[in-house]
Amino acid sequence: LGSASGAFSYTDSTSLSGDFDHDLSGGAFSVSYIKTNENNLFYGGGLSSYSVSGPRTGSKDAVSGFWTYYSSTYGYFDAYLTVKSFSTSFLFGLIGYDVGISDKASFQPNLRIGSKSVNAQWTTEIKWRSYANESYAWDESSSGFGLEIDLPIMFKYSESFRYGFNLCLCRSNLEVSDGTGEYDFTSVNILNLSFDFKL
Repeated sequence: LGSASGAFSYTDSTSLSGDFDHDLSGGAFSVSYIKTNENNLFYGGGLSSYSVSGPRTGSKDAVSGFWTYYSSTYGYFDAYLTVKSFSTSFLFGLIGYDVGISDKASFQPNLRIGSKSVNAQWTTEIKWRSYANESYAWDESSSGFGLEIDLPIMFKYSESFRYGFNLCLCRSNLEVSDGTGEYDFTSVNILNLSFDFKL
């Protein structure tokens, strides 16, 4: 169990470019099953998921009581963007090595390889001075090969239970183009709490 963070950016050739860039935050969850042999080599598989989102964001240059943008065709307007969710699902197999630090602690570096899927959901809003307001909902997904490195340190509590924390080199990215601009979503999961139950 852990936290996740991320970032969103928007780029185009107009004055809106960069105006909606902001940080994202959320949580992470992973579950796996592993077996260890007599040489302390372990292998198995699992599923991890992490998701981030952000607040409704307008131009960082907006001034209360004034319109932010101007279109030569439609006149003055304000624009807003909300990242509802940028989520990652990773179905993986893993292989690693259990390195004993002491009788009560061990370091368990492992490599995760599998199929990673990402999904971004966001909304855009335009408030016109002289026209009816507009809003749009977007939903884009992508999937492909995934590779992550997991670095847990575990402490023995009893013969059947261990706890600890892990550093995960876990990152996802999605770029979406609508023909005029590019939406860029990024998320990372770094630090987690870990719990190990022996069956």
